[in-house]
Amino acid sequence: MITELLINIFVTPLELIISLLPSLNFSTLPKELAVWFANILFSVGYFLPVADLLVIFGLWMLVINFNVVWKLILRIWDSIPLV
Repeated sequence: MITELLINIFVTPLELIISLLPSLNFSTLPKELAVWFANILFSVGYFLPVADLLVIFGLWMLVINFNVVWKLILRIWDSIPLV
């Protein structure tokens, strides 16, 4: 109950701010926009080795996440008083 109250204290102002933003009506977007965006991605994919870049990006994210988890484990280990 207390945690939910604390979360609601932080979430309610964010919900109010987000509710003030105008909504985007997807029916007003031109139908050619998706085709145009897909053509740009296909053109970039033709010149760049997208599959290799995805592997490199995946490995980079793996290293970053391992680093964060390892530092979290070390921080928790250091905060536990050893008897």
